[in-house]
Amino acid sequence: MSTRPPIRFSSCSLSTAVCLICLGLHGLAPAATRAEDSVTYRSKETGQEVTRKGTIVEYTGTELTLEVGMGRETKIASEMVINVQSDWTESHKLGMQLFDKGDSIAADEAFSKALGEEKRQWVLRQIISWRVLCRLGLERNELAVDDFLRLLNADPNTQYYSVIPLNWQTREIKGSLLASAQKWLDSDSSMEQLIGASWMFSTSSRSKAESLLKKLANHTDPRIAFLATAQIWRAQAVTATAADFQKWQTIIERMPADLRPGPLFVCGDSMLKRGQDVDESILLMLRVPLLYSQHSQLAAMSLFEAATALRKNQRDEEAEILLRQLIAEHPQSPFAAEARAALNAIQ
Repeated sequence: MSTRPPIRFSSCSLSTAVCLICLGLHGLAPAATRAEDSVTYRSKETGQEVTRKGTIVEYTGTELTLEVGMGRETKIASEMVINVQSDWTESHKLGMQLFDKGDSIAADEAFSKALGEEKRQWVLRQIISWRVLCRLGLERNELAVDDFLRLLNADPNTQYYSVIPLNWQTREIKGSLLASAQKWLDSDSSMEQLIGASWMFSTSSRSKAESLLKKLANHTDPRIAFLATAQIWRAQAVTATAADFQKWQTIIERMPADLRPGPLFVCGDSMLKRGQDVDESILLMLRVPLLYSQHSQLAAMSLFEAATALRKNQRDEEAEILLRQLIAEHPQSPFAAEARAALNAIQ
C-alpha cells in the first residue's frame, strides 16, 4: 500500500485537487516481496505501528495468524493490520503491476493464472479480490459478482468487502445481467440482495429494489446498512436539499474509509444535478480517483462527470486535465472512449 500521507480535503481547493490528479499522486503500489512474511499492524496497547516477521498461517476478515517460530503463533485482529508483505508468484506480481498501469484485461488474465499457481488460501482470496476490481473496471459485472460471492463463501467477514460489485450508475441494464440481478435480488442472502437491489434500481423492479434497500439500511451488519443507505440516496437525489447533502456527508464520514467511494460519487453527482456549489460537488467526487483509484470503474465515472460539469461551466482547461487523466489511468474503461470524444470537442 502507498505510504504517502493522507490528503486533507477539508482545506483542499478544487484547483489543488485537479493539480493532484494531474500529477498522478494516487494509486496503489504493489507491495515489495520478501522471503519471509512481514506484517505491519497497530498495537492495541500503545497505538504504535509494529512490524513482525514470520509465516502467515491464515488471514481472514477477523484475524491474522502469524507463526513466529518453533510453532508459536501470534494472532492479530484484522482491523489493526496496516500492511502485509509476502512472496507472491510471478503471475500475482505481474497482475498487480498491470493493474497499476491501467491494463485490467491483462491483469485479469495474470490473476486468473495466479489462482492456479498459489496454494495458500489467504493469498487466493487476495488474488480474487484483485480480479473483482479488474472485472468491475471492465464492466464484466456478472463475473465480478461471482468472484465476490466466492470471497464471501470462503470468509463471510472478509477484509475485502470494499470490492463489493454494487451498481452506482443510472444506466439501464439488459440481457443476462438483468436476469442475474433479479436472481440476486430474490436471494435469501442479505449480501446478494444488496447487490441485486443496486443493479435492479434502474429497471421496472425499482420499487421492489427500493423497498429492500430500506430494509437493509437497518441491517445489523453496519457494512450492509451503510451501503444500503447510500444506495437509497440515488432515489432521493432528485429532491434532495442542501441540508440533505450535509447529512449524507456526515454519514459518509462515519463509514469505514474503504466503503466510501460509491457514496462519495453519488453524493457529489447528486449535488451537481441539484445545482449545488460546483467546486464543492466536484471536489467531493474527486476524492474517489485521488484516494480510491483502485476502484477503476468509480474513479473513471467520477473523473468523467467532474469534467462534464467543468465543461458546462466554461472551464475547459480544468476539464481537459481530468479527461486526459481518465484516459491515462483507466484506458480500458468504457468512459475512456467518452473522454476521448469530449477532448476532441474541446479541441
